[in-house]
Amino acid sequence: LRQCLSPEPLAIRNDDKHISLNIIDNCELAVRRRIKSEQTQLANPPIDAAAFYDSLNNDAIHQPLQLIAV
Repeated sequence: LRQCLSPEPLAIRNDDKHISLNIIDNCELAVRRRIKSEQTQLANPPIDAAAFYDSLNNDAIHQPLQLIAV
């Protein structure tokens, strides 16, 4: 009776876009590839390599570090 009155949740996450693995495993291959590519894009956002390199060469960023080292 307690189990019926207060059942345990099926999902603990509070994420509307989360899809459990057993559902993904049950999908077609094309759907699994699309879901995997969407998750990969979110985990590895594109980076502007030229801007990153320019920021490394920017002396204004490194000046506080040089003051401490002296």
